[in-house]
Amino acid sequence: MVKNLINIGGTSTGLILDKAILELLKLEQGSQVELSVDSATRTLTVRPAEHETTERRGEFRKAQKQVLGRHREAFKKLSKR
Repeated sequence: MVKNLINIGGTSTGLILDKAILELLKLEQGSQVELSVDSATRTLTVRPAEHETTERRGEFRKAQKQVLGRHREAFKKLSKR
C-alpha cells in the first residue's frame, strides 16, 4: 500500500490512514500511538500507546466514574478554592 505524506502546517507532516487500517489497529481519531523507527531498514512501526488500548480506556472510564461518584462532595469543595 502506498500513501502520500501531507503538510499539516508549519514543519509538521501527516500520514492519512484509511478507516479500515484504523479499525485493524483498533484506533480512532485522537488515539495516541507509539512509533518505532528502524533507520537501517527504513521501517516505521505504529502501534497503539499502551494506555490507549480500548480495553484499558474502558477500565479507566469505569474507575473514573466510581471515584468521581464516591468523592463528589470533596471534588466540589476543592473546585471552589
